[in-house]
Amino acid sequence: MINRNPTGRLICIHALTKYLLSEFGKKAFTITDVKYDVEKADNILNHCDLLIKIPSVGHMVCPYLENPLSDAKCYLTQSVQHDTQKSKSASDAMNALDGLGLASRGERDAKLTERGIEFASISFSSKEWLTIIRESVLGYGPFIGLLYEASQHGATNPRRIRKSDISLGYPTTEETIKSDGGLIQLSTGSQDDTITRTRATLFSWAVLSGFALPDGISEPSDPNLWHRHTLNYVKEEKWPARVYNFYIPDDLFDGTHFVDRPLNYTWMTKSTRALRERGQKQTRDISLKYEPRVQNRRYAVTYALGACAKNGKRLNFPAFIKKLKEYPDLFVIDKNQFYDIMKIEARIAIVAGIPYSVAGNILKPLTRINLKILKIGAPWQLENVFHDILSSPNVMCD
Repeated sequence: MINRNPTGRLICIHALTKYLLSEFGKKAFTITDVKYDVEKADNILNHCDLLIKIPSVGHMVCPYLENPLSDAKCYLTQSVQHDTQKSKSASDAMNALDGLGLASRGERDAKLTERGIEFASISFSSKEWLTIIRESVLGYGPFIGLLYEASQHGATNPRRIRKSDISLGYPTTEETIKSDGGLIQLSTGSQDDTITRTRATLFSWAVLSGFALPDGISEPSDPNLWHRHTLNYVKEEKWPARVYNFYIPDDLFDGTHFVDRPLNYTWMTKSTRALRERGQKQTRDISLKYEPRVQNRRYAVTYALGACAKNGKRLNFPAFIKKLKEYPDLFVIDKNQFYDIMKIEARIAIVAGIPYSVAGNILKPLTRINLKILKIGAPWQLENVFHDILSSPNVMCD
């Protein structure tokens, strides 16, 4: 999931697509290529509309860098010559391009999509800009998760929501494993700071794309120019509003909306390898050991809901869990608590882009998702397992 604030400024993402189109066209580019490079004649600053002039400096600079003269040059991407973030910023920008459907990402590189090329070719001030970006955010799983969570607050638009009421991240199951005579809790959930960054970024996307307004900002006189109306707020160094008014399409969760870019298998867990702080080695090692099962079970419930949506069915959760337990080496860590654990893990589907309603023990998907994208990174062996599970009596029901 995207989780770095610079990615929240979609006008910066627009500048990045303009640079990538200019430099690479339809050819592939890497994360390193995304960064500013002083050695190249062209770079992202040549396409950015937010640069400012400061006294005693002969060139325009990025307004968001703590040090305007930093060799990082661009807050969104950092630079090849100076990158204290170790490519985290450029990687997050790449994730955003992929999630928005502006680029198609492979294992080591990416290419602009037709939508990305169209997006890069138009002016920010045009009405078409808003049309494209609305289609883009509505195709990204976690953004759909944000709108679903917002839809649960109030029955009509605008829905008045405190930012702190929304929490999108990897589920925390609090499972423990015996190790060296003690209990080690698996690190499966998102940390508070990560949730905060992801939420801030998605809220900013909602503001610029016409789905939300910070409290105190009036609605634009022309809805087709919503992005121009809200740009000054998004351009701020920090987004201070605590309360937002959300505008959610009435038919968004009627089961027909198609989410083209759900979280795929690869991103069903956080980066456990990043747990490097003192005293976390045991937690990291144990979590990495069981990570494939966590990844598999989250993927399983998301895939099952996606298959139900495709076939106009609902998911019988107890029957589904019973079948998963027949494959303990793939899905189960603690068989005695597995059902309760999976009730928690099921929330990953909301983040992935397929929220659901619950009636008794039956889950009804409220969107449809691109199963081909969802499968990216998944072990091929799971295909036959899912066929067995989902074709079993009563797992998928009318």
